[in-house]
Amino acid sequence: MLVAGHTSALRRRSEIRAMPETEKPPAKPVDIYLLCFSSGKYAILLGKERRWLMTPNKEDYIKTIYKLGGKDEFVTNKAINQMLDLSAASTTEMLNKLVHDSTVEYIRYKGAKLTGKGIKVAERLIRSHKIWEVFLVNSLGFSGDSVHDQAEILEHASTVEMTERLAEFLGNPTHCPHGEEI
Repeated sequence: MLVAGHTSALRRRSEIRAMPETEKPPAKPVDIYLLCFSSGKYAILLGKERRWLMTPNKEDYIKTIYKLGGKDEFVTNKAINQMLDLSAASTTEMLNKLVHDSTVEYIRYKGAKLTGKGIKVAERLIRSHKIWEVFLVNSLGFSGDSVHDQAEILEHASTVEMTERLAEFLGNPTHCPHGEEI
């Protein structure tokens, strides 16, 4: 079940209506949608944009597909399973969700390839990860070996604006602590 309402109506509970998860929000844009699913997950859709918030799990799949070459060619489910250490069923289920989000093209028995939207998400995540690594090493004194896990958490919590401001604060670094180009 999800809840939808116009921002001016959110103050009056009587004007908030319940909609089944399968029903799409109305075609006419509203200021804010707060979607609460029975699974406990939620999403916020803003204005005309109405964009779903990516979960860290979805972002990890997108980043993995990108790293395995899914920008240019199809990547097998088996390669994704092995890199993420997950079951085949979990991978197939997530790939179907990513198809629904328009970030992945998936062909059964062939694998997955990122769409233009998926490539943008992956490149944003990888950039954010590397910027956070630079910050953690240069500003907080983390060692290069221990910085990856911390950056992995922070990349999912960062907005594009936050990443850009952090990069500017760091003097727009060109390489991460591991020597890879940002």
